[in-house]
Amino acid sequence: MKGSLKAWHLGLMILLFAFSTTVFVGCGGGKVTKENAGKIKEGMSEKEVKDVLGEPTEKSEEKEALGIKTKTMTWKSGDNTIAVGFIDGKVTPAGAVSSFK
Repeated sequence: MKGSLKAWHLGLMILLFAFSTTVFVGCGGGKVTKENAGKIKEGMSEKEVKDVLGEPTEKSEEKEALGIKTKTMTWKSGDNTIAVGFIDGKVTPAGAVSSFK
């Protein structure tokens, strides 16, 4: 029961990540590329992601529920976007979601 409850909470946190609102904080620049999006892997720290992509252009407020902290960081450059969700400071199983034109 305890394990399934934790899995349910993790699923809830991923949904919260997907629907979280964002706040403007910086600039993504020329690092918003398909190549860099492919470098973002599950379990990476926020610092590791910033080392690849630089400072995010948007960042959600950190949310906490049931002891699990979530946030989303987004990098934009022109029509290109990379959004990365974090749970407890690590990239979520969903990894990076990107859009390129």
